[in-house]
Amino acid sequence: MRIALPLIVSLGMFTTMTSLSLGIGSMLPAEMGIPLPFGFGGEPASKTVLLAIMPFAILIATAVFALICKNIGTTARHPERYIILWLAVILLLSVGHGLVIRSALMSLGST
Repeated sequence: MRIALPLIVSLGMFTTMTSLSLGIGSMLPAEMGIPLPFGFGGEPASKTVLLAIMPFAILIATAVFALICKNIGTTARHPERYIILWLAVILLLSVGHGLVIRSALMSLGST
């Protein structure tokens, strides 16, 4: 199965998400958290952890999908479904990262 399209899209989104995270992370003050409750007590998460979660998740998802594609022959029977699933996962992770970036920009604008 040809995995060039989803692999290029995945790596492009990883690069974009990492660049956005680094840019927003450098704009936010060091003591400021992003107002998304990722802690057990509902406290705002640290900006470093929160901005790094989604790019790391997309990198893991890309590796898993690429390894499954290379090692399991069942994807050869329905490659279109596999590619659609792969791109849907990348889209969902990208939307989640967009919401994190939006929250960071809103907290930056309120200071």
